[in-house]
Amino acid sequence: MIYLYSKPNCPKCEARYVELDTQGVDYEVRDARRLEGGLPVDDLDAIDREAHVQLNMNNMELPVEVQVD
Repeated sequence: MIYLYSKPNCPKCEARYVELDTQGVDYEVRDARRLEGGLPVDDLDAIDREAHVQLNMNNMELPVEVQVD
């Protein structure tokens, strides 16, 4: 399963949806605002924490993907 963090009206995010749909890959879209510090730390799960690390490594560019087997 892929968790895809994105925001509305994000062209790169929209393009990634199309790629994943075309490939038949299962994914779940998560709101990238979860990564902006708006949620209490207790409300973040391990996937959110990994996405936050990846977001920082990607120079704060969306979309961010976390793959969980």
